[in-house]
Amino acid sequence: TASNSPLRGLNVNPNYMVIRALLRDPSGAMWVASQEGGIFAAVPGYEQGQAGMVNVSRPFVESGQISRQILPTALAVDRFGVLWIGTFGDGVILLDPGWTPTDGRDDRLVGSIGLEGVDPGAGLLSRRVTSIAVDLEGVVWVGTEAGLTAFRGNFDRPSNTYTISATHYTVNGNLPSDRIQAVIADSSNVKWIGTNRGLAQILRSGQVVNLASSPLVDPEGSVTALAFDAVRG
Repeated sequence: TASNSPLRGLNVNPNYMVIRALLRDPSGAMWVASQEGGIFAAVPGYEQGQAGMVNVSRPFVESGQISRQILPTALAVDRFGVLWIGTFGDGVILLDPGWTPTDGRDDRLVGSIGLEGVDPGAGLLSRRVTSIAVDLEGVVWVGTEAGLTAFRGNFDRPSNTYTISATHYTVNGNLPSDRIQAVIADSSNVKWIGTNRGLAQILRSGQVVNLASSPLVDPEGSVTALAFDAVRG
């Protein structure tokens, strides 16, 4: 609750919390996206009552750089340590915590990606983001209500500049639906794409395989979540 945790709930009832996304990054830090409460980072092994959890979005909200009204939907940390915050209606917000998630002194807002991005022309198919995944080659895959986009690029921390390019995937490229609901990369770097009309894969070659007719999933079924078993592969 609001009395025993740094987390904050809804404005109408601070004790009622809606957690929209969770992420454990490669360092072991936990990231929490709370509806109306902000984006929080916690050190590995954090326990209630201890120091080590901070609201990383608060300084940017208070300075007006990030809207108080954003609705987070997905979180991912890329190979440069930049946090990608997916939202419902505001695209993706890029925040650089400087590899120190719970120390806000070096945090910087990198920019945002909507229908245009930090690079002109490298935008999303929709600002309604549903899922984000980072594959083994560092490509960031962003699912939206209008298709899937793969972002490749380079982040220069001293200049706070992210240079990216975008590749789009839709039903015209063999996806079962444009409404993407889940994205994950497995140990072979095959991307698994869950949609409201079944499942698809994007192979390392770039080939899109529509699994709508596969016995893995009901072709009329809605795939809302995917998980990878790292132990068994």
